[in-house]
Amino acid sequence: MLKERQMVTKEDLESFRNKLAEDVNNYIHKYIDTEQNPAIRSRLADYPDRKGHARRPLNLVLMGLAAGADYEMLLPLAAVIEMSENWVLMLDDIIDSSSMRRNAPSHHLKYGVENTINDAAMLQSMMWKMLFDYADKARMVLGDSTAKKIVDKVYEIGSLTYEGESADINILKEAGSIAKIGYDDYAKMASLKTAAYTVWGPLQLGAIVANARSLTATY
Repeated sequence: MLKERQMVTKEDLESFRNKLAEDVNNYIHKYIDTEQNPAIRSRLADYPDRKGHARRPLNLVLMGLAAGADYEMLLPLAAVIEMSENWVLMLDDIIDSSSMRRNAPSHHLKYGVENTINDAAMLQSMMWKMLFDYADKARMVLGDSTAKKIVDKVYEIGSLTYEGESADINILKEAGSIAKIGYDDYAKMASLKTAAYTVWGPLQLGAIVANARSLTATY
């Protein structure tokens, strides 16, 4: 006879999200804190320490847990996804001339465009270092094939996000106003730029870690 399932409340989920966000930030700092220059270290930590909604890590971890993976095996990959968001947002704020990010002035307004581009490049390098370190562990625990799938999926997510941002930039430039963008073009931008790295990409990564092959079809 099946045991009655425990009801998960909104408060339970919020508590879990907060713990995950803290764990992810601590993991990211293992890499950022290797920077010896305090001024540079402060700039690199600026967006990570503002702590967003952790939607991407949450999607990844919840999917992985639901499919049978261990939290400890999912956490480093969740940190990779969160790190990718931070450097992408730094550049996106320049492109969109955004003045605020997570209730504070955008990075380029605090530190200048040149520093922001340079810092984003460093965070991206740290992200790949985090991923390759994780892949080394994944090869031992999950096998070579699964480790390769993880690296390939992270690259695929990044590539589609780039394509979506390119569409955003150039379609908007051609239209002259967001109000003049057609539905098909908007759907293309949203599915590539937003859905890929926010929803289905993290969900698929969580499923890959759990080795749920049927859930990881290519976009």
